[in-house]
Amino acid sequence: MAPKELQDATKDLVESFPEFKKSEFYGATDSEITYLVFGDFDRFLLDYMMKNLDSISSDDLIKRFCSFVNKLYDSGNNNLRELVLVGMFEYLGQYQISRKLIPCLSKDVGGKLGKFIDGEWSDDKKD
Repeated sequence: MAPKELQDATKDLVESFPEFKKSEFYGATDSEITYLVFGDFDRFLLDYMMKNLDSISSDDLIKRFCSFVNKLYDSGNNNLRELVLVGMFEYLGQYQISRKLIPCLSKDVGGKLGKFIDGEWSDDKKD
């Protein structure tokens, strides 16, 4: 069983993004498996961004996503930070369109996503 903070983060993600829960990307059977749910959300988010290219910087869902990710990372909890880095940025960082998320993320969090996109991320770096 996942630690409570990861279970809570998964529940918060699904509650914060009802659009995701209604989408083809949400697998209700995965609701107990944090990394699978977050991976499904990553695919949902990329699809959403591709369909809304012109409004990404002002889009409400994107702003909610950035706020959600900042909150998880800024919690200081190592499990939640790893969830952001591995459960989200490792996948999102494979796509250049994810660079459009950086301006709405905090400087530290956006910098980390940028390193994934640029192929410069290494989990043994202390930065």
